[in-house]
Amino acid sequence: MKSDKLDEDGKVVGENPAWFDLGAKYTIADLTVALAFAKVDDAKAIDAGLAYTLKDLGLTLGLDTGFSKVGDVKAYYVNPGVKMAFGESAVYSNYGFSKVEDAKTHKFNLGVEYKLAKNSKVYTEVGYTKAGDAKTKQIGVGMKVEW
Repeated sequence: MKSDKLDEDGKVVGENPAWFDLGAKYTIADLTVALAFAKVDDAKAIDAGLAYTLKDLGLTLGLDTGFSKVGDVKAYYVNPGVKMAFGESAVYSNYGFSKVEDAKTHKFNLGVEYKLAKNSKVYTEVGYTKAGDAKTKQIGVGMKVEW
């Protein structure tokens, strides 16, 4: 699909790149499978995810992975994670590994969340990222509302 860009006066100034997105999610019993594909001009990406919930334990195990190519640059990522529910709250953690060309990034995240209402949660999380020689520590708080 191609569409035109408009300036502040509503006049055409160029073209947006062609884009295409397609995704699907399917849940059967305690297993959820998700797939997605995206294309913008010469950039392509494919993502896949699996989640399995052990309801008796309140434990969810997940794995996300993906691959992208922009021109001649290739990248991929793998993110395993775990979430343990305790009533209205939960503790979660995930590890992320990504590689773009020869550059590798490792990420670790640990968080807690509390369900305020049917569609809203508050959370706080800490993270650590190592990309080459650079190391970063993060902390975040927020609220998530799902519709």
